[in-house]
Amino acid sequence: MKGLLADRTMASPDTIHEVAWYNFTARAGSPGNAVFSGHVVGPNGEPGVFANLKQLEPGDTLDVSLENGVVVRYRVTSSAVYSLAGIPMDDVLRLGAPEEMATFITCDGAFVGGSFQSRLVVQGVRVAIIAP
Repeated sequence: MKGLLADRTMASPDTIHEVAWYNFTARAGSPGNAVFSGHVVGPNGEPGVFANLKQLEPGDTLDVSLENGVVVRYRVTSSAVYSLAGIPMDDVLRLGAPEEMATFITCDGAFVGGSFQSRLVVQGVRVAIIAP
């Protein structure tokens, strides 16, 4: 679980294998938008947890496994790359969205000055909840 930093930016996952859920967004499987982030690549070029996120297209599905064993399945509705300066955070976060949805965010684009210059944002709507 992650939140906002003092400068109001979203905290990053601690490792390349961790997926962060943001505590100011909905929980997976609940009404609203559950927002997750993960690294695309590690410091030595090793693939991160979201290394394959860019391959998803509208209509594909993505599963979120909860701690209690329940799996929440989302159907991808959009995939877009935004520059850091141009990312429409209101559209990405969709706080208060009435439908059950999820947003997955990772780095993309050129690596300049120690950071990626773009973000990949994949959004989807819930299509199933699978009990353990």
